[in-house]
Amino acid sequence: MEGCILDGEHYLTPDSTNFWSPKKILYILMNKALTTTFFYVIFISPNIWWAFKMKQTEEKSIAYERVMDTAERLFARKGYNAVTLRDIAAEIGIHHTTVYHHVPGGKEQLYIDVVERNLAHHRQGLTGAIAGAPPDIRSQLRAVADWLLSQPPMDLVRLVHSDLPSIDPEQSERLSRIAFETMLLPIEAILRAAREQGVIEYEDLILAAGTFIGMIESLYAVPKRPAMKSRQMMAYEMVDILLNGLRPRKDERV
Repeated sequence: MEGCILDGEHYLTPDSTNFWSPKKILYILMNKALTTTFFYVIFISPNIWWAFKMKQTEEKSIAYERVMDTAERLFARKGYNAVTLRDIAAEIGIHHTTVYHHVPGGKEQLYIDVVERNLAHHRQGLTGAIAGAPPDIRSQLRAVADWLLSQPPMDLVRLVHSDLPSIDPEQSERLSRIAFETMLLPIEAILRAAREQGVIEYEDLILAAGTFIGMIESLYAVPKRPAMKSRQMMAYEMVDILLNGLRPRKDERV
């Protein structure tokens, strides 16, 4: 019975007397409406909802990145203890309650997120700089210096002695370990490889790595003036001092 429409217990065909009656037309339209509604609810509505939620999440992520960028600048400039969420809001130009909305964990959680992001950035940058440099110790230390000078200063002394002691001890210990692994171990690995090759003899490689970072970071305190050497040139000379010392050497330079 092709083309039949079920109506209760009766089958109606186009030849039936009441097939095109208003009642039957209404019946057909209602069934189509229900079918369309069912299709929308099951297939289309969830997709719209997920698209809306994804857009909300993306907007929230962008807003939080903006808060983090501003917080990072203020923390670097003033230190953890001197910065408030109100300061961050004022720097962005928004009401402080908006910052609280994006930072439910408060200033401490924001600081932790900022430090983690910054260290992850340094880990990636240092790894790439070292991998892209020639294998000799001078070239690799110069590559590290170039990377550090291309970034805002870390101020590891304040980080270790002022900022981290002000937050939760467990988080402070964790961030200290990440900073050690990110900043010191790559340089220690360069020095260890050179020692294994017989190029250098010094034993305390972690101390040497920390000294090198301190030397490079100290260049941020040197004002930029036309008549002065560039920070990069000074950094390269510091690499030579670290490798060869200040005394005259009769043997071949490293």
